[in-house]
Amino acid sequence: MSIDDRILPYTTDRIADFAGCEKLSGMTEKKLRITKRAGSSPAIAVCELCGKQFKVPITYLSKIKDAQASLQEQFDRHKCSPSKTLP
Repeated sequence: MSIDDRILPYTTDRIADFAGCEKLSGMTEKKLRITKRAGSSPAIAVCELCGKQFKVPITYLSKIKDAQASLQEQFDRHKCSPSKTLP
């Protein structure tokens, strides 16, 4: 087992970082961050701006591209709310 195999389950990464996304009261742009994986597929992600959580349906977890597409679609559809914005 390589060191990368031991670290990967505990690391987070970004699959979205859009220059064109909306900003809230001069805050940074919204970004999607993967917080949990099922093997190598992303399973749960969160919007770094408002904290909204997105989950991959279990039927999509077997294919990485399907899991990423599901998270991306949920992220793209959501609207950050100033009342939910993290400090």
